[in-house]
Amino acid sequence: MADAFSLPPGYGFRRLVLEELQARQDLVGTLQIFEHPRKRGPRRYIIGGDVSDGIGKDRSVAAVHRMGTLEDPEEQVALYTSDTITPVQFAFILDALGHLYTDEDRYEALLGIECNNHGLSTQDTLQLHLGYSHFYRWEYLDAADPSKRYSTKIGWVTTPRTRPMILDKLYEA
Repeated sequence: MADAFSLPPGYGFRRLVLEELQARQDLVGTLQIFEHPRKRGPRRYIIGGDVSDGIGKDRSVAAVHRMGTLEDPEEQVALYTSDTITPVQFAFILDALGHLYTDEDRYEALLGIECNNHGLSTQDTLQLHLGYSHFYRWEYLDAADPSKRYSTKIGWVTTPRTRPMILDKLYEA
């Protein structure tokens, strides 16, 4: 009998038993699920992807958030970290998470990848090889014409100008 917290087959993840969790030194390389995808009610999910090179000096992180509504605040619902997967391998993790955490119309999660360095490889693999289509589009907050606020560029670039914007959003959340 499948329990309420089983992952659907085909995502490449498996549930760890208590003994396996106790034997681990940390949770790097695991998907931590704090809330499973909701099946009913309004829901939209966003995944932030921070991509590393996979050689153990930095971590790739996928943070899954359920967008807030009038009834429920925004919450982080899942987290995946790894310091050994390559940017291309990370694309497959993000693809799986994006298709696991779908909205009420079964549309894949909105994916925002930081594209400063290795993120472009991850985004390219997702878009051109895996067919992922729901990406964050670059937004010009200072656009004088609202019809020109969104660009055709996807992903996020952290710069001295954009870092305060993302920290402001984090603080408010």
